[in-house]
Amino acid sequence: MSSAAHPIHDRLAQLAQQREFAQCLAQAQAHVGLQAEDAVAWGWLARSAFALGDGAMALEAAQRVCELQPGNAQAWTTLGDVRRHLGQLDNALAAFQQALQLVAAATPPTSQSQAALAVLSNKVGDVLYTQGQFEPAQKAFEQAVYLAPCFGQAWFHLGIARMGLGHYAQAQAPLEQALAHGHPPAQAQSALGAVFLELGAHRQAHAALSQALALQPEDTMVLNNLSIASQNLGLLAEAEALIRRKLALQGRDVNGWINLGNVLRAQARLDEAVGAFRHAMSLEAGNATGLMAMGLLCHETQALADARRYLSEAVASPAATQAQRLDAMVELASLHATMGEHGASETLFMEVLSARPHERKYWGKWLFALNNHPFKTPHQILEQYQAFATQCFGAATPLPAAAAPPRLAQAEKRRIHIGYVSADFTQHPVRLFLQPLLAHHDHTRFEVSAFANLSGPAEVLPVYQTMVDHWHFTKGMTDHEVAEQVRNSCVDVLVDLSGHTGGNRLDVFALKPAPVAMSWLGFGSSTGLAAIDYFLTDTHAVPAQDDAYFAEQAWRLDRPFLVYRPTAGMGDPGPLPALAAGHITFATLSRSIRFNDELFAAWAQVLLRVPGSVLRIDSKNMRDANLVRQTQARFAAMGIGVQRIQCGFHSPPWDVLRSVDVSLDCFPHNSGTTLLESLYMGVPYVTLSDRPGVGRLGAAILQGVGRPEWVAHTVQEYVDKAVALASDLPRLAQVRASLREAMVASPLMDEAGFARSVEEAYTRMLESRGQGVRAESGFLA
Repeated sequence: MSSAAHPIHDRLAQLAQQREFAQCLAQAQAHVGLQAEDAVAWGWLARSAFALGDGAMALEAAQRVCELQPGNAQAWTTLGDVRRHLGQLDNALAAFQQALQLVAAATPPTSQSQAALAVLSNKVGDVLYTQGQFEPAQKAFEQAVYLAPCFGQAWFHLGIARMGLGHYAQAQAPLEQALAHGHPPAQAQSALGAVFLELGAHRQAHAALSQALALQPEDTMVLNNLSIASQNLGLLAEAEALIRRKLALQGRDVNGWINLGNVLRAQARLDEAVGAFRHAMSLEAGNATGLMAMGLLCHETQALADARRYLSEAVASPAATQAQRLDAMVELASLHATMGEHGASETLFMEVLSARPHERKYWGKWLFALNNHPFKTPHQILEQYQAFATQCFGAATPLPAAAAPPRLAQAEKRRIHIGYVSADFTQHPVRLFLQPLLAHHDHTRFEVSAFANLSGPAEVLPVYQTMVDHWHFTKGMTDHEVAEQVRNSCVDVLVDLSGHTGGNRLDVFALKPAPVAMSWLGFGSSTGLAAIDYFLTDTHAVPAQDDAYFAEQAWRLDRPFLVYRPTAGMGDPGPLPALAAGHITFATLSRSIRFNDELFAAWAQVLLRVPGSVLRIDSKNMRDANLVRQTQARFAAMGIGVQRIQCGFHSPPWDVLRSVDVSLDCFPHNSGTTLLESLYMGVPYVTLSDRPGVGRLGAAILQGVGRPEWVAHTVQEYVDKAVALASDLPRLAQVRASLREAMVASPLMDEAGFARSVEEAYTRMLESRGQGVRAESGFLA
């Protein structure tokens, strides 16, 4: 072996420095042809060939150097680089590790050797990451940044490795360090944007990805992710423009077409969305994400048979990842529940939750379906809510204790601050109950804030705009960010209006950002969260014997737990339809998820005992012809002819209700808004009071309007009461003529009285929590 200095060595180094790699290669080749053991020349040959893209020649030369100088760490590093480039990952890893050992053995350690160790640790980590060995890769990158704290690329790689491990919250800091230490900002901001997307910090994601796109306007990954962030912020036109830019660059990108379909679907451009999804699947048959997207759209449009086919194919797709398969299974489980197939729904939910017991979004869908399950006892339902709380919030940590709220320090007393949390400050039916309360709040005693899980004022129904003192739009914010906003606003009572329905922010409540938390209205059942102190109700909706089935403490008003403001333009009830039709028309306007065999059997008994009567089932699910046929067939099997089961969907349903004599409530989960609409339209209903929470809504409403005689406590009593109502036409006509007046005069429509009762409840809640309330004034002191 020869490593003696030779004049050509300087010449080769000069050529390489000047990036004259072709000349460097030629001269190195000529030299080693004469002096085959000149390791230095072989080294320049290897580096020049590598720079020129000749991997085979570079590999041969690098191996020759290591044979000649096995103790040369730089030689092993070059060999590792070449092997890495050629995809020989195991051999590359071995070369880098050999170089590491040689540098580490050098004594005493110097700043130069420390820097070399950092570089080699980074290279080792890069190979391990490429092999999918994220845990050891993370350790290698951690060693690199420990040795060289200003090594931007190693910080970047550490962030990427943690992303690979799914540790997104831990990936943020290394990526920010990479940005601070000179790593190319386009890469760092792109990765940070991806991290923020995973963390649900969509505003931060949008900011980071916008910066990345400004630096690299044609980066298709950035265009894709920024489109997703924009969609999650409700910026749909922007999201569409971004994804179309991506598709202009990558027209055959399957995920791009799926994302375009999702944006179009969010804009209610359903035909265009179908076209985008189908184009995606034409590019890649069996794509699980595309199949699931089509299934969701079909479910939304009530093409339920098509939804079942697409979602089943997504579950069975060989190309599906585990996460995709589980997501598809959850959506298929929800579809089964929609169709009243609760056993199949439960089986799928249990399988999914067994695989991902801490997945919050899966639990929310399961608990919503569970409330409608016809065969579950209250205790069995309670066990599932307890399991949800343990799995999702067992380790939840409240926000750290803060200093005294600044407003308390500014004044001896202040108004009690109420914060309402919801995504439904829109046309959602919750408006019929929330607006009457907000409209009558006493703003001399109460300060009112809305924490709206919306993107901005444009999404808010105009009538809401002036009903609160402060608007906070939380869409795209993390739970901790929202919780900090609540606490910094000095909210005293934080009110959940959603339960487990879409757009809820229950995770914010788990952080305990306000002295008192309360749930009301949106779900009809416990949230399962012990972090929520109270459930606002009344003695009929939640009697004392049901307390054990609520994680919250029931706070009972001395009046109905809600107030109702009818939709404008409903029109008069009109005369009793049976007088002109010659037969009784029963009806339900409830969704099909609440239908079950025992309920249908009860309805069939009613129809059999009231000759000539018909049943109108009017809900959006009945837009599916297959479901209509199945429903009619189930009644036909019980002796009810097809012509007596009239299925359809009309919105708004006022003319339908004008054609109805008696409404039939569902059980074990009662209907909701449609019961109040029935009463206001002069249509009495019969209800079965049974299941805690959701199964006593009908009874509570009837108590509020002064009609407890229409409440049954057994199925047979339910049937008998419905038959009795339908069998006395003069009495039924009298009810028709007087029910709206009775409704208007009842506590159910006493808006100001309801607001005073709720405000008193807020005051007493704070008093019970030792918050210094002067109850006689309603102020905090």
